[in-house]
Amino acid sequence: MKHSLVILALGLSVIGGSFSGCAKKPDPSVYDPTWQSLPAPTITSLSPSGSALAGVTVITVTGTNFSPAVTNDLVYFGATPARVLTASATTLTVKAPLVVGDTLPVAVAVLGAQAFSNYVQYGLKSAVLRFSVPKTGEDAFGITCDAAGFVYVSLVDSSSGNGTGTWKISPTQINVKRDTANAHLYNSGVTKWTGLKMGPAGVLYAVRNVNGIFRIPAGGGTAGLFAALSPASIKIIDFDFDQNHNIWAGGSASGSPGIGTAIYRITPAGQVKAFPFVAICRSFRVYSGSLYVSAKTDSLESVWQFPIVSSDSLGPPTKYVDFSAKYVPDGPSVQCITFSSDGDLYLGTDAPEGIIVVHQGGASEPLYPGVIFPTAVAFAWGTGSNLFVSRNAPTNPHSILVINTLKQSAPYYGIQ
Repeated sequence: MKHSLVILALGLSVIGGSFSGCAKKPDPSVYDPTWQSLPAPTITSLSPSGSALAGVTVITVTGTNFSPAVTNDLVYFGATPARVLTASATTLTVKAPLVVGDTLPVAVAVLGAQAFSNYVQYGLKSAVLRFSVPKTGEDAFGITCDAAGFVYVSLVDSSSGNGTGTWKISPTQINVKRDTANAHLYNSGVTKWTGLKMGPAGVLYAVRNVNGIFRIPAGGGTAGLFAALSPASIKIIDFDFDQNHNIWAGGSASGSPGIGTAIYRITPAGQVKAFPFVAICRSFRVYSGSLYVSAKTDSLESVWQFPIVSSDSLGPPTKYVDFSAKYVPDGPSVQCITFSSDGDLYLGTDAPEGIIVVHQGGASEPLYPGVIFPTAVAFAWGTGSNLFVSRNAPTNPHSILVINTLKQSAPYYGIQ
């Protein structure tokens, strides 16, 4: 018994010693009595001044006490951070974040500085908006504008494929569902127009994958045949006017492989002349004395340039954009084309980039990457810098977009 007590006492002594040896020590203090905050940053100006396009514009922030290390600078538009691209002690460049507001407070924080900068009010505008949203189950195809900026669009019932009419819509109808209160039925019927262009004297011209050019009278009404093209197997997809109000048109052909054999010129009197060109032609645009055609030839997607020598003569074509060189044969295609006043060529494509801008000289880039998605099927310039787009997308098959391009349209001869 005595031995048992001795062992128990020794055990308790060891356990007690173990617990006393594991007593928690206080955490070291994070307070550094020698630490000093960096001076607070200040903002003196933002450029461009006043406002920019959300998700698009590179904004220059000028001020003091910024960090030259990009990762140490934080720039907020409201509660949304912007991506800092470059940094110096007095200048930051940032990509405008995808947030919209007229009076967003902009502030800069710098790692190591205890205080934020002063706040500067700034506006971020949407670069891309939905325009006059079609009704549920309604798709948009051919689209054009008149000199006053009104939009004309061919709408189709997505389930039946029948047209619900060509509608004239005020350019102010942003993100408003289309109904008779904000849109005027300009041309009724079941027709789906693949191409629409406003022509001289307010007459609307249209094509619909058959061998004819049609006209809708100024003010609206019933479409009538303006010119029939031969052979009957020709399917006209698109067209454009030149400065003499001649129409240049083309498309595909019935049957397989569906390749057209010519580009057609139609005079204001309706006289037709064919110029051999074996291709599927999707879009036409006259610019600076030449006819530009997006076309598929031998499985390759390109934009071709034809000098317009006269109403009765086209010069030999040259390949202006080799679109398939960036992708693969039978890959993405160019569905529509247009030009801005500075000579930039806009390609509406079903490639991941959606809309691609080709500059004079051949350099190209996506228009507003991360903001615009495929597929643009028709373009129409409105007034100012607005580009209207009929777009095919899986989640909203043919919505209408209006894009602030910050540029103006090249001359459009149908209304000039």
